[in-house]
Amino acid sequence: MLFRSADIKAIMKEQQQMSAAAGTVITTSQQVANDIAADAVKTQLAAQQVLADPNSTAEEKAQAQQTFIQAQQTQKDWSTGGKYNLALMVATGLTVDSIASGKFGAATANAAGAVIDKQIGDLAKQNKWAEGSPEKTILHGLAGVIQASKIGRAHV
Repeated sequence: MLFRSADIKAIMKEQQQMSAAAGTVITTSQQVANDIAADAVKTQLAAQQVLADPNSTAEEKAQAQQTFIQAQQTQKDWSTGGKYNLALMVATGLTVDSIASGKFGAATANAAGAVIDKQIGDLAKQNKWAEGSPEKTILHGLAGVIQASKIGRAHV
């Protein structure tokens, strides 16, 4: 089948628009994560001021300490490599990949795999499972099978 020049131009224009839209979605999601992390840093600084103020009451200092800890965790979770940042990357990847291809693609499966691997690692650390333990091996194996099935490569 031969394409006419007008058909090719229309396809190229559509692809350029899709690329621009994908770039906007990716940039916006990164900015959201960065803004949340930056706001958490500001909250930590404000809490530190209350903690350092000799005129702060014990109740104010207790509240500031709790706020500081929560903001510190929020900053960790939303910064690069944090669990919510990774989850947002996966959601963004799903959105962009699904719109562009109309289906769940390998790139999205790989992004989801990175988040799952991090969560398994966190669970292993929390439960003090050794590297190569049966628990970790089983969880990573199951995650791999699920990931492969999503891109049509599972033969189980």
